[in-house]
Amino acid sequence: MLSYDHRSIGITTTTQPAFDHLRQAKTWTLQELKLVPVLIPIIASIDGLAALTPLTTRMAANCASYQTAWSDPFHVSNDLLDFYGSLFQTKLNFHDFQSAQNLKTKFTAIDSHQLNWDGRLSQQFWLGIWNLYFGDWQIGNQLLDEVSVLETHHHPRIDNTLFAIRNVRTKQAQTYRQSHQSHKHL
Repeated sequence: MLSYDHRSIGITTTTQPAFDHLRQAKTWTLQELKLVPVLIPIIASIDGLAALTPLTTRMAANCASYQTAWSDPFHVSNDLLDFYGSLFQTKLNFHDFQSAQNLKTKFTAIDSHQLNWDGRLSQQFWLGIWNLYFGDWQIGNQLLDEVSVLETHHHPRIDNTLFAIRNVRTKQAQTYRQSHQSHKHL
């Protein structure tokens, strides 16, 4: 169900009830928060990118309802970061590069002290990918290398998707940078 290089994702008869429930629920349970990022590419395909703004607002509000002024006891900041990662990829897939570039503020607004270890790695990963597209290429690769080194120490690997996302996004970022540079010179 994770998509990192496809522009559209369809809904099957099996996933339709879950999709409908998540779209219609006013609040999401802690378990449902983990599923909400899957809605992003589906909603973008069905209703367009504009429909992601209210979904983003709902996700942030739902996550905030589980946090206190002093802590994040349920680690919903991690879920919000996963949401932003999916949103970032969807914006890239739809070539909405300006909106994707603006998501850096969402990644950095999440206090790393509120994240567990996985969340901190995820935050660095997304900032690395962001840098490949819009920032410093070397810093992006350095951040991604650091995350990759940690991932390769786990046997079996915890998250092989990170390596696939990095490979796809590195190639696409190179293409984006080349076309962006050529447009600057026109």
